Amino acid sequence: MVLSMTGYGRAGVLLHGRDIKVELRSVNARFFEYSSRLPRSCAFLEDKLKKLVASRVSRGKVELSLSIQTVTAADTVVSVNWQLAEGYRAALNAMAERMDLKNDVSVGMLSRFPDVLTQTAAPTNEDELWEDVRTVAEQAVDAFVAMRAVEGEKMKADVAGRLTTIETLVAKIEENSAGRVQAYSDKLYARLQELLGGFAPVKAVQGMAEPLHYRNKAIASFATQRGKLVCGLYAEGTHRVLPGADCLLQEEILNKTLAAVLDAARACRWTAYDEDRGIGLLRHTVLRSSCSGKVLVTLVTPGPDLPGSKNFCTALRKKAPWVVSIVQNINPTRSSAVLGSREKTLYGPGFVLDTLCGTQFAISSRSFYQVNRTQTEVLYKKALELAKLTGRETVIDAYCGIGTIGLCAAPLAKQVIGVERNPAAVKDAAANARRNKIANARFVCADATEWMAAAAGEGLHPDVVFLDPPRAGSTPECITAVNKMKPRRVVYVSCDPETLARDVAAFTRLGWRAAKFCPVDLFPQTKHVETVVLLSHKKADSYIHIDVEFGEGEGKIPVDSIAKRAEAYKPKEKVTYKMIKEYIEAKYGFKVHTAYIAEVKRNLGLPMYDAPNAVEELKQPRKHPTAEKVEAIKDALKHFEVI
Repeated sequence: MVLSMTGYGRAGVLLHGRDIKVELRSVNARFFEYSSRLPRSCAFLEDKLKKLVASRVSRGKVELSLSIQTVTAADTVVSVNWQLAEGYRAALNAMAERMDLKNDVSVGMLSRFPDVLTQTAAPTNEDELWEDVRTVAEQAVDAFVAMRAVEGEKMKADVAGRLTTIETLVAKIEENSAGRVQAYSDKLYARLQELLGGFAPVKAVQGMAEPLHYRNKAIASFATQRGKLVCGLYAEGTHRVLPGADCLLQEEILNKTLAAVLDAARACRWTAYDEDRGIGLLRHTVLRSSCSGKVLVTLVTPGPDLPGSKNFCTALRKKAPWVVSIVQNINPTRSSAVLGSREKTLYGPGFVLDTLCGTQFAISSRSFYQVNRTQTEVLYKKALELAKLTGRETVIDAYCGIGTIGLCAAPLAKQVIGVERNPAAVKDAAANARRNKIANARFVCADATEWMAAAAGEGLHPDVVFLDPPRAGSTPECITAVNKMKPRRVVYVSCDPETLARDVAAFTRLGWRAAKFCPVDLFPQTKHVETVVLLSHKKADSYIHIDVEFGEGEGKIPVDSIAKRAEAYKPKEKVTYKMIKEYIEAKYGFKVHTAYIAEVKRNLGLPMYDAPNAVEELKQPRKHPTAEKVEAIKDALKHFEVI
């Protein structure tokens, strides 16, 4: 029999002059919980009634109400205060005699005097009363259990119907599961073929045999729901948190860690950040895992204060000993951005070590790092295969991030130059080079487009260029610069087929051709796909053979002159706003604001990529530089050969 945990039962019976009523009602509860409302004179029945109900009910929050109303005099005793009655009678007789009145004293008259007659309840027979109450209570329990049984059968029928529906759907899924992965791959391939097939052959999509639990990064948001701290993902298009610590795409170690983070945060009685009111402690948590099962935990807070952080670290490490570092990221902005620019390390080194293609990388909370380790190795190996490195090449890794592609290529090349505009990423890339004892790789903090254009203008001619831009793709200026450098091969790694098609078309117009497109499914269960393509110059229709002899003497080219020319084409040191400000202060004795330098550069038609904030509209308009400061800035620009 299936019983519902909600129910109602009522019974009422007239016994021995008493109208006894018993009501039972219950709501869902994991265990048996009992409470009662009884007349004060019936308090002795509390335990008896609880045992009676418990013998028939095992789960649910049950409330019992008992009412008893006396409807006859059976339980009432009337007594005569004879001494007081005789006193009243004697007084009345004395009054009649003295005042010569008729003595008409009667029983009715005496009974109306105060306290002559008194009523008292008859002594309660507790055993007799319990038998009466038990009779009624059992009837109420019977009705209560009967109702639960009726509701239980309805629930059983509903569940059975739902199970039948689930079984039907599962059968359909199983029927189609054999071709599910292939259908998904075919859909990706069709999209790639449509966008890229006109340039070169598109190879089959390289997918995963088991495309689940592949993400080595997890992001969860905190919220307070029903007075309890929860964490999970936002519902689509909202900031409403869907609680849950079990995701089929995330590595299982991350799911376990997320549950441990929530438990430790609850133990510290931390509150979720309220976006509307701007109060609370926890905004998000970001988890990064390594191939060895170690995890970095980052807590995102609106401010630097995090009371009880030591207790949190202790509790989390106890629940999740695989956590090797805990970081507090501070994000005071009221925006959708998850991470802020400030961090404090609460435990460990502040990063987690991962291995990719035999190279070790330190991954911090803000590091860009591919989320699918297995497929990233497939992608990078394909990129290195297309690069055809022999150990003699100069390689540029544009948009290098923390140096993943460049450092994987370094053992196969003569030298690697990585270019990345994020200072933190460049710092991590240099540290990763030292960690792996790679001496032939250096990293430049600069905008890839600006640096490539400058390097091309200085005559830098790398052998291979890796382009791994963000989803927006590269820029026309960067592509033009690559073309000017005339590398033998360009290996383009893209996470967006649309922007890849656009950029390959730009290369094609400059005389390049795509050899083949090799898609790799880095994001199973999504519409996204990574694609790597080899670009090379179209073959010339004819060749001119020239013999050149180096050395001293007639008809020979001196080696020294080549060295001098190479030195002349060496890229100049990048001129920063800081350098300009220091030059002006040293020469003229006054300071100039970065916005003033930007204004002068803008008026001269010069780029201002070193100070992006200076070219934006100021919230509070600043005064324009004086003529004296304008001339000083122009002098500095001439000094550094900017103009």
